[in-house]
Amino acid sequence: MANTKRIDSAKLVTRAAAAVIGCLLIAFFVVTVNNMVLISNQVEDIKNGPFKVSMNAGRIETNLARLDTVINQLVSSHGSLSNTQDVVEICQEVDETISSLLAGIDKSTISNPENIHLLNVDYQMLSNRLGYLINMCLNENISGESIANYTSLYVSPLIAQLLANSAAVLDETTAEVNNMYTVVNAASGQTILMSSILMAAVVVMVFVYMVLLRRKDAREQKLREDLELTIEQAKSASNAKSMFLSNMSHDIRTPMNAIVGLTTIANENLDDPVRVKQCLTRITTSSQHLLSLINDALDMNKIESGKATLNEEVFSVQRLMEELTGILQPSAAAKHLNTTTDMKNVTYDVLIGDTMRIRQIILNLISNAIKYTNEGDDVQLSITELPQTKPGIVDLQFIVEDSGIGMKREFLEYVFEPFERERNDFTNFTEGTGLGMAITKNLVQLMSGKITVESELGVGTRFTVRIPLKIADSANIKLLTEKQEDEEREEQEGTAVFKDKGRHVHDNAGERIATTATAASSKKKVKVSGRVLLVEDNEINMDIAQELVTSRGAEVECAYDGIEAVSKVADSPEGYYDLIFMDWQMPHMDGIEATRTIIQFCKDRGRTPIPIIAMTANAFVEDREVALEAGMDGFMTKPINVKELEANLLKYLPAATDDESEDAGAHI
Repeated sequence: MANTKRIDSAKLVTRAAAAVIGCLLIAFFVVTVNNMVLISNQVEDIKNGPFKVSMNAGRIETNLARLDTVINQLVSSHGSLSNTQDVVEICQEVDETISSLLAGIDKSTISNPENIHLLNVDYQMLSNRLGYLINMCLNENISGESIANYTSLYVSPLIAQLLANSAAVLDETTAEVNNMYTVVNAASGQTILMSSILMAAVVVMVFVYMVLLRRKDAREQKLREDLELTIEQAKSASNAKSMFLSNMSHDIRTPMNAIVGLTTIANENLDDPVRVKQCLTRITTSSQHLLSLINDALDMNKIESGKATLNEEVFSVQRLMEELTGILQPSAAAKHLNTTTDMKNVTYDVLIGDTMRIRQIILNLISNAIKYTNEGDDVQLSITELPQTKPGIVDLQFIVEDSGIGMKREFLEYVFEPFERERNDFTNFTEGTGLGMAITKNLVQLMSGKITVESELGVGTRFTVRIPLKIADSANIKLLTEKQEDEEREEQEGTAVFKDKGRHVHDNAGERIATTATAASSKKKVKVSGRVLLVEDNEINMDIAQELVTSRGAEVECAYDGIEAVSKVADSPEGYYDLIFMDWQMPHMDGIEATRTIIQFCKDRGRTPIPIIAMTANAFVEDREVALEAGMDGFMTKPINVKELEANLLKYLPAATDDESEDAGAHI
């Protein structure tokens, strides 16, 4: 939202900058056009006004000077008629020229028209006197002295006056022309200045506009990158959740398959208490595993929502060690692992803290150590009290170390991330949600502790946990002692009562089993004849499927991974197997690859294809599509649905005859 607001603000600023640039360009255009019109008008005014008057005044002045010269010639040529006639013609020509120039002067074009008026009046007088002078010159009876006197008294002064008037007009028009040039130059300077200012402003605004555009592009790019990152994170989270749901679906269905299958087997063997007890024992184990998966998911949800809380209770470090050892040793012994437990420097045995969470943390680490080790490997658990740094507080250090498969160095930074599991031939087929380590780290941090991991592929793994705990006072120590004594007393009393009640429970259970067995025997099972190859890597699931199939008359052979399944098909003659039930997630070669390999093997040798039915805990629609795409003929999800199993057996195996059914029943 904030990024969007910033981008909207940047857009407004960018648009404002563009508008300012547009206004500046318009102002530049208006000022330039206005000044050009002003200059053009000034030039036109100069051309038609002062300049024209100045030109005419100059020409009048020139012609007056010429006229003065001609008059002098006229006076001096008195007595020569031919010369006089030539001078007269020149005088007439000059007169016409000056009259024309005076007529061409517009009085309104100059600031002081009085000088033009005087010039016209004086010249009219001169023209009259000039005519009189010419007549005098043509009259032979008038003496040259009289002509000269008239000229000096009435003509020459008037010519001098006209020259003075003409010079005044010329000076005035020259001043006006110069003034107009000044105005034009000022307008030109203003145009240049305004143009420069506007161009500078345009350049600055263009620069600002470009900067804003770059910033806008940068913000948009950042927004796109943030959006892409958010989408990528959302996709990653979605993929992680999808993977988690897929893993949870698979891992939950695995013990559920065992529970449902063992329940079915127990119901079919109610007249056999030993078999029922075996089924119930395995159901209990599978139920505990299912419960641990559910608890992991619920714990993670509580931690992520901030609802996980800690309980403070008084506990004994020695007894905690005994409990952990009691859990570690039997589990390790089942995998033929070597175990070592050790307590060091424990001065304060009675402490205060959340023992349930501490137990959960260490058991998660012990469970991983056992899960990812092979027969003959070592698992070690140690508890050490570190030197006290705060009054009333001690740091307990728990170390769980194994010599198992270890982890790659690159995976160590992701080991505590939710849903993360290192992918290899071992872990791909080890049950787990990928939440255990994330829960462990979050619980350690919730207790203000610290957890670290060291691991090397093929060498082993070492987890170190440090948790600060309060030291119990004497009152709490006494309270714990009394509580332990009460628990021991209740345990002894409870054992005696349990033994007494157990006899009645056993007798009643026997009656119930016998009654139910009679009812169950009335149900008729589907009976078939043929050989089935059962491919399954989980031992309990293998036993369940084998029991369910063999109890319906078919012969079963087992393969514990895809490679063994392919080998059994390759080593058998054509038609040896009537049907294959194929698990999906298995070590070495999964069910999809095994299916493709078997189909290709039969095709290459011209054999009739063996029907292959998926029997898997991968229960999503896309899983079914992948299985059918690989060439499987059917798809069954775990827990096994007995009716669906019987339908597939009847579809691909011949039904058993009555004799075969009796033999099969006797065998079971």
